[in-house]
Amino acid sequence: MVSVNTAALPNRAESGVAPAAGAQVVIDLFDGASVTAVFDRFDPNSTGVTWVGPVPAQPGSLVTLVHGSGVLAASIILPDARYTIRPAP
Repeated sequence: MVSVNTAALPNRAESGVAPAAGAQVVIDLFDGASVTAVFDRFDPNSTGVTWVGPVPAQPGSLVTLVHGSGVLAASIILPDARYTIRPAP
């Protein structure tokens, strides 16, 4: 089970509201590992937002979180690992 604080993501209902530059989201992964992504941009989707940002000090990293209709999916690309987070069935 992966834990993401979706309250840290911008809310589509808050039109024009985006996190401050440098805002961070911590994603707890497996075996006690976690990554901290720094906000780069977000794009509203029809029911929520897509949040995108890198992991500092990890060149080529990219974290993409898609949140909408109460469901979250994510892609985490690191130099030495890739993770996909899907909603529980």
